[in-house]
Amino acid sequence: MFKQSFRALLTAGMLFIGMHSQAEQAPATLQINALYQELQALHWVDQRGGWPSVDADRTLEPGSVDAAIAQVRKRLILAGDLPTHQAMPDGGVEAQTYDAQLQAAVIRFQSRHGLEPDGIIGPGTLRAMNVSVQSRIQQLERSIQRWDALAATLDQEGSYLLVNIPEFTLRLYDQQQLALDMRVVVGTTRRQTPELQESLEYLVVNPFWYVPRRISAYELLPKVQADPSYLENKQYEVWKDGRKVEASQVAWQDVTPDSFEYSLRQRPGAGNSLGQVKFMLPNSSNIYLHDTPSRSHFSKPRRAYSHGCIRLEDPFRLARAVLAMQSNMSDEDIERQLAKNYNARIDLDEHLPVHIVYITNWAHDGVVHYYDDIYGHHARTQPAEEPAPVQRYQAANDDPQPKTRLTWSVVAATGN
Repeated sequence: MFKQSFRALLTAGMLFIGMHSQAEQAPATLQINALYQELQALHWVDQRGGWPSVDADRTLEPGSVDAAIAQVRKRLILAGDLPTHQAMPDGGVEAQTYDAQLQAAVIRFQSRHGLEPDGIIGPGTLRAMNVSVQSRIQQLERSIQRWDALAATLDQEGSYLLVNIPEFTLRLYDQQQLALDMRVVVGTTRRQTPELQESLEYLVVNPFWYVPRRISAYELLPKVQADPSYLENKQYEVWKDGRKVEASQVAWQDVTPDSFEYSLRQRPGAGNSLGQVKFMLPNSSNIYLHDTPSRSHFSKPRRAYSHGCIRLEDPFRLARAVLAMQSNMSDEDIERQLAKNYNARIDLDEHLPVHIVYITNWAHDGVVHYYDDIYGHHARTQPAEEPAPVQRYQAANDDPQPKTRLTWSVVAATGN
């Protein structure tokens, strides 16, 4: 009865579309709806004792036989990742065997939690499985609050760039329709990418990289001291007091990070750290989006490797999409601008809002995903007892004409 009720709850939740069809709803509204649906489902699980912990003392792979496999099955059924008809009787060998059906469920769970979807239950997957339902409820409440704070602005703007830091993903919306999405690399835990609301004002093709002093003094200086030809090989220029100086004329062995008084600039080229194009949204944190010659990080599920700026998986695809949204640019104009082989600035007559946000839940086609609190922001804040959007959606259940919408009623879904 418990499993059937939960499955019915998930099914009923997936049907919610509110007053309008999903195609008519703004992206922020769709996100809040899906997260609230998940929140109601987890409250239902919590009220019935939560989900079991998985007590595995070794890595579990397809074919493994272990008592913890039965716990994994229960855990994934309660999360909606394993269909209820694949439940096994407790205590039997089949229930303790890691079979193909369970592997598919584990991969789905991993995909929803920002993990490598390899079907192997190692330390990372086990840690995610053992997060309590109460902790997931708090995470969802925080995400709903953050979405609710953004919704009115995003609905009004219509077209915007949105980068979600914990998800390592960028999305471009054109008149509330998703135009593209791509992977990004964000700042490390020591060099965190800040949350920002700015405007994209211009692009630069074949950019120079003006190296921040901290990077020059603490990261590049030791490389120069180890290899006197490093700056020349990497196409760096050395400047002091507004004048260019020859790198070979500097006694680098006598320079310390504290006494570093030079400015470094990397010339455009294939090895430039900003790649072939950067996207400028002037701000006090000097954060921008850019290409990169370092491509290996994009294949990893966790992509926090930069000094704070945002590296793009496919920068020219984004450049073409952004420029195509400019009313004064034809396809020929766009290609001509991007084909320049020298440093050039492309101003946008119509600035594009950019939102760099920190939301650890995101719904993909109605299925809620969970992402790690990589910077520990949630650990320093507590969610409100009742998120504002939750109150608003509950009020919808009091509509005097309930037949005009599908509501969030858990009672209707579960019969209790």
